[in-house]
Parts: sequence; C-alpha cells; structure tokens
Amino acid sequence: MEGIGEVAGEKPRILRIYDPMSDPTDRQKRIKGWNQERIEKARVLVVGAGGLGNEIVKHLVMLGFKKIYIADYDQVVEANLNRCIFFRMEDAKKRKNKALTLAERAKEMSPYPDTEIIPLSTKIGDGGITYDDKLWREIDLVFGAVDNVMARVYLSISALYNSRELKRSIPVVDGGVRAFNGNIFVMVPFKTACLACELPESVWTDPWKRASCSGSSLPNVTISPSLPTTFSVIAALQVNEAIKILHDGALGKPLIGKRLCIDLSRGDWYVYEVPKNKSCKVCSMVPEG
Repeated sequence: MEGIGEVAGEKPRILRIYDPMSDPTDRQKRIKGWNQERIEKARVLVVGAGGLGNEIVKHLVMLGFKKIYIADYDQVVEANLNRCIFFRMEDAKKRKNKALTLAERAKEMSPYPDTEIIPLSTKIGDGGITYDDKLWREIDLVFGAVDNVMARVYLSISALYNSRELKRSIPVVDGGVRAFNGNIFVMVPFKTACLACELPESVWTDPWKRASCSGSSLPNVTISPSLPTTFSVIAALQVNEAIKILHDGALGKPLIGKRLCIDLSRGDWYVYEVPKNKSCKVCSMVPEG
C-alpha cells in the first residue's frame, strides 16, 4: 500500500503538514458540504456601494471570493459614515467615488493575495451598465444593494435578457433597508417573479420617486432613516443566500422566489412567496426563448 510521498522501493515520506491555523478558510471548510473552490471561482457583481454594498463586500472578501465587481457612480458623503465600514471622513471631505473607495479598502483587508476587486464608477442602466454590456458575460450572480426602483427594474431586465442570451441563469439577491426593517428577495430569471413583479401601478407614473439613504439630485427624493445594525443583518442574509445558491442546495435550501422580511424593533421574521405577475411590465415582456 502506497503512503504519502511514497516512491517505488522507498518508505512513505511526509511532504507537507497542514496547519489549520494558517488557512483563513479552514473553519468554513469544516462545514459539511462546503466547496471552497466554488466560492473562489464565482464571479459576482455588487450593484451599490453604500451601506449594504460595504457589508456585502466585507463578507465576500472574508469568505474568499476571488473576483468581485462593484458598481456605483455616487460619492461618499458624511451621512454615509454611520453604516459604511470602509469609508472614512477624509473620503467624504474629498467626495470620493463609492465604488473606487470600497474596492481599495476591501482589497487592503483581504487575507488573500489574489483577491480581485474591480470598481465600476457608473450606474446600472442607460448611460452606465446596460443590459447588453459585455460585463454580464463575466457574472455568475448579482447582489442588489440599491436604493431606488428603477435600478431594480434594470437589474431584472439585465438578468432576464442575459440569462436567455447566455443560456445560463444569473440569479439576483436583492436587499432593502429602512431603519429597523429590512428584506431580501432571491430572483432566478424565468423561474421566479422578478424584482418588478410586486410594484404597484402607481410606481410607473413616477419611477424616480424613492427613499434614498443619503439624498440625491434626483427629483422627489425623501431621505430614508438608516441603522448600521439592520444593514449588517440584511447584507449577511444576502451573502448567505448566495452561498446556498452556489452550492446547489448542498448547504440548505435557498429562498428562491421568496421574500424574507425582518423587523428588528420587534424581533419579527417572516417569509412569503412572491408569485409571478402575469401583467408585470418587465418579466412578462421578456420571452424565455
């Protein structure tokens, strides 16, 4: 029987001793069914580099994701600093781009030398990352960390169009936060409702109306109350869903097509299935092909 490092006619030799204290991924690899290679090979896009985006990227880097795209055209302001762990007062004073700043700081904290974080200082949609952008060919999964309706609509369009064109599913794990309340929704193109299926008809009459975390030059903006604790919880749940999706259910059943809502002021958590809207102005208009 051959041993470690055994060559014909020689006794077994120990070539390497594994030190569990020297591997940053050791503890997660001890989870039954965990596949670190799938994590490292996954190419993900984080749309939004604010409170959710900061927390999502933090978790992705610590877990060992090797290629992370971050898209955000906005600038760091002082009001971001209560919930954006990677931003500093100096960034706000200089009005630095969120995506660039987040990518730079997250790279600094990464325990893995080959972590690649690509900042895209642009928006999702017209004038930015369009549905037919070549970037989508690189993406396996998308995190929605935005604060407006139209960005979610465009994420749905892009995921649907490219899943059809590339003949492979591009799931979107979307998150939203307001004070003590937050929610996540897992969209799988053509299999579940899209991010626009629940939108009331009134939204389409004024699609830019939104509750923003930091304020914006867009019309009809109201500023949303924000707590770092809620952002941390929702972002962690989003990344956890992505882990389950990438492991094809080996680590638990993903919340595919379901919305998880939390109210941290009451300690309430509840889940409901989001049915497809046959009259949806987005997914009902995109044939599966």
